[in-house]
Amino acid sequence: MSGELHERIEKLTSQLARAQALAMLKEQAEAKRVKDAARKADTRRKIELGGLMLIALRKTGVNPTPAALVGAITEALANGDAERVARWEKFGHVLMRKRPTGTQGQNDA
Repeated sequence: MSGELHERIEKLTSQLARAQALAMLKEQAEAKRVKDAARKADTRRKIELGGLMLIALRKTGVNPTPAALVGAITEALANGDAERVARWEKFGHVLMRKRPTGTQGQNDA
C-alpha cells in the first residue's frame, strides 16, 4: 500500500508541476502581448507625430535641426496659455484639412 500511495503522490506532484508550468507560460504570454501592444501603440504615436512634423515643415518651408525643432516646440508649449493653444489647434485643423485627398493618415512620415 505504501508503494501505491508513493506512486500516487508522485503522479499528482508531477501533474501539479505541469499545471503550474502551463499557468506560468500563459501569464508570460499575456505579459508579452500587453508589452507588444504598448510598444506598437508607442511606435504608431511616434510615426504620427513625425508625420505631423513633416506637414508643418512643408507648410513653413523651413528645415530646422532636430534640436532647434525640440527647442521651438518646448518653448512654444511652455509659453502657451489655453487661448493660444486653442488657436494653434484651430490652425492645425485647417492645415490638416488642406492635405491632398486620399493621403490623410498615409505616408506622412
